[in-house]
Amino acid sequence: MNFKMNMITSTLLAAGFSLLAGTAAAQTCVANNCAALGFTKSASNCEGDIIRCPFDTSKVFCKEKEVYVMEAGDILYSDKTTSHYYTDNNKTPIGVVVDPSRRLAMALNCMLKQWANNGYNKNNISGIPDKEPADTKTDFNGKSYTKTIVDACGSNCPAAYYAYNYTTAGTSKGDWFLPSGGQLWLMEQNKSAIKMGLAKAGGKFPFGNSIYTYIESSNEGPDLYKDFKMSVYLDFDEKSTSYLSNGNKYKSAYLDKCFSCPFISF
Repeated sequence: MNFKMNMITSTLLAAGFSLLAGTAAAQTCVANNCAALGFTKSASNCEGDIIRCPFDTSKVFCKEKEVYVMEAGDILYSDKTTSHYYTDNNKTPIGVVVDPSRRLAMALNCMLKQWANNGYNKNNISGIPDKEPADTKTDFNGKSYTKTIVDACGSNCPAAYYAYNYTTAGTSKGDWFLPSGGQLWLMEQNKSAIKMGLAKAGGKFPFGNSIYTYIESSNEGPDLYKDFKMSVYLDFDEKSTSYLSNGNKYKSAYLDKCFSCPFISF
């Protein structure tokens, strides 16, 4: 009887030790696995305090920092960085992002400037193709066109001249330009976000002295008339759909409605 009891006791004890050994092995396996213990990030992904895995200090547990993705309407600073909100008083805002994929921004304020002065509106500038307004929506050559215009007629083409000579902290003459029709059309597509960005940074969209606001592009329009040449502009409306149109480069009846809005690639 005692022999049987000893056998049973020995068997149970062996089974217990075996179970304990298996459990300990499993715990050791988990304990040495950083990912299983929640250490799944690297320090570069963290903000604030971090806890490092004792088995692999490159693996950490922490609050993951927000990944910033540039958007239309973000603020552009003089150091060419951007942010969603103007929160850094040590930085100087100089513009608002128009299109993040093209890294294109516009200045905080536009200036009343027409395309050409009287007499210079008869010049068809070589190097800028004559296009119908709709065809300029895919034209993104504003910077090169601006230089061509300034070289051809200087200050007698006020819109391009103003944009070319526009400077801010962190930028120089020639960095800014009169946008092409396609670049203005990008602004039109994102104008709600851009309007909010301008307000945050202390800027604003242009507004003419009537219901009309014309934002000049660096595109020339179709060559239709002998007495004057045409330019393409954005007939701009903050609250409704704007559209690209064309007209006399010298808009004598609309001098209080024609604006130059400098753009920059950054």
